[in-house]
Amino acid sequence: MIIKVVKEYNKSEYDNIIKLFGYSHCLCFCGSSIQNKYLDIEYNNKKILVINCNQDSVSISGLNKEKSKLGYNKRIVKNIENDKKTFHLFKLGQVDIEYVYYHKLLNKKENLSKEQFYTNIISQYLDFLQSLDVNIIVCGSNLPGLPDIKSNNNYLASVINIDISKIEKLNLSLQDKIKDVINFNNKLKMECIKRGIIYFDLIDESLEVKDGYYSLKNIFCEGALHYKGGNGYVEQKLNDEMNYINNDKYKHTYHTFLKKCLDTLLN
Repeated sequence: MIIKVVKEYNKSEYDNIIKLFGYSHCLCFCGSSIQNKYLDIEYNNKKILVINCNQDSVSISGLNKEKSKLGYNKRIVKNIENDKKTFHLFKLGQVDIEYVYYHKLLNKKENLSKEQFYTNIISQYLDFLQSLDVNIIVCGSNLPGLPDIKSNNNYLASVINIDISKIEKLNLSLQDKIKDVINFNNKLKMECIKRGIIYFDLIDESLEVKDGYYSLKNIFCEGALHYKGGNGYVEQKLNDEMNYINNDKYKHTYHTFLKKCLDTLLN
């Protein structure tokens, strides 16, 4: 796979175009917000263009709201293209799994099980995507990137604006959080299969299991919220605007995510 960062493109030169939609974890594909930059990929005798349309902190829960706080649903509609060679890759759910559910449970005092919550939002998510009537690919959620439960709890408390003691009373563990993502992805995959929607995730590539204990593989770990290289503006950190995508420190993440996506799409 040969990947280049380009600042302009001619659509007619590409076999396929992939537009990325979702929250900040989309950066595991491209490493940056890549504003006014695009990925030019040669793979299996195909030429593919990747365009990033992600937005931080967006959730499934906001997609079907007419007056969504972030308004991402309207941005999605403005950026879709109804042609055969353009695919729209959606990566959503992590914000809902890790934050929205606990906001509903602790702040809104809703009596809602995780199972029911996941079922509800997956149905809403796929209903919205199918209403767009374009080529769709769904990518499952990433595993938690923060390395310990204390860091996760502190971040959760700050996001949903609640006292940390109320989070601690839930007695969550990092294993719980990882299992939540796996459970959500399994439900999402099964519903995508039922609806004939292309689905993939990176759980097999990123999960390590030792003595029944789940963890994120070290090669993806950066001690931050996202996988290594997926924390944004990598090209600025490396002072390498046009070839950061192939930098030895971070390229494993990008190349792994892109290869899985292309193998899913092209096979």
